[in-house]
Amino acid sequence: MHCHAGMHQKTWEIQERTRNFVRSVERLSASVPNEASAVRLARKLVVAATAVDRGYRDVSASRSPEDFIKGMSAVARQAKVALANLQMLLQLNHITIEATRDLIFEARGLRAIFVASCKTARTRQRARALGMRAPRRADGFAQKS
Repeated sequence: MHCHAGMHQKTWEIQERTRNFVRSVERLSASVPNEASAVRLARKLVVAATAVDRGYRDVSASRSPEDFIKGMSAVARQAKVALANLQMLLQLNHITIEATRDLIFEARGLRAIFVASCKTARTRQRARALGMRAPRRADGFAQKS
């Protein structure tokens, strides 16, 4: 189940999703009206989306569970910021729902993945601290508490 220089398949797939998310955000941002508030929000959106992509790549190479949790929490926060900026652009009528819908769904989906990863890592970290092994499901992933 490994691919791309030993990287786990799911990790690689999420990196592709974050990369595509940035590209889509950049295309959307180029289409906002040339108004100060729209340009400012679009810039914040691009910064947040780029931080999600860069942060996830960094987290994928983290050396400790603590670094992973800290980094993944930051990535989840940036995904939340990106989502908020998308919604604000929409609410202020700088972009249409048709242009934004898929990006909003993707921002929500990515954030859910990052939040779940943090929770799983914290559960495993607590179990290690107690000298126990985190419970696992049949598919090999930790069970939700």
